[in-house]
Amino acid sequence: MHSIKRCIPLHFIHSMQKDSLATHIHQLKKQLRLAMNGVASSDMRNKGLDYKLNFGIAIPQLKKIAEQFPKDNDLADYCWKSSSREMKILSALLQPVDYFTREMAEERVNNMPTVEIIQLYCMYLFQFLPFAEEKAVDWLQKDDTFVRISGYLLLNRLFSKQQLVEKKTVELLLDSIKNDIHSCTFGLKKAAADCLKSFGRMDMYMEAALSMILPLKHSVIPQEKELYDDIRFDWNFHAGSF
Repeated sequence: MHSIKRCIPLHFIHSMQKDSLATHIHQLKKQLRLAMNGVASSDMRNKGLDYKLNFGIAIPQLKKIAEQFPKDNDLADYCWKSSSREMKILSALLQPVDYFTREMAEERVNNMPTVEIIQLYCMYLFQFLPFAEEKAVDWLQKDDTFVRISGYLLLNRLFSKQQLVEKKTVELLLDSIKNDIHSCTFGLKKAAADCLKSFGRMDMYMEAALSMILPLKHSVIPQEKELYDDIRFDWNFHAGSF
């Protein structure tokens, strides 16, 4: 007896996928409502984290919520297009790395609402992309402040896990830091300084990093001397020589 192969109609498969996506979205929204923290939301707003919608849910709790759902491109895309803080964060946690393209990275980085979302995207998604260094280099060369911050934060993540980068990346980074470490924009200045810290913790880059801050050691400008002391303390702390 010959076996009969049954083909499932394509439109039926698409219908099942849509139903599954709708179910996950409904469950996700329910989880967020249950975890909502009004006090934390107000506190974030008072500290300048201004979102259209903020449930005030802590990151560890969001990670636990994300673990209950499959990593899915459509679900992550839906979360990203939402206006809430938590859904933006979940979009990074639920995004499959293999389906994330350079074009998607560009779209996301050009529409980041806050530095917090940039940080979490670099932590939970961007640093794992096979083209992470390439995008960080691109972003450091942009005029947009948030995009430049993204470049620094992404390289910071790479250096934090002791990842070496190409020589041209180092040269571009040092040139960028030379300007941005004195920026009047606090977020950009901090991102550049933090990136320099993680860069200098790597033995291979220590000498180059040190050359960046030595001119600040005897500066008569208090902010520059403070910056020098802060970075040197960080390096000494991580080297165990503080």
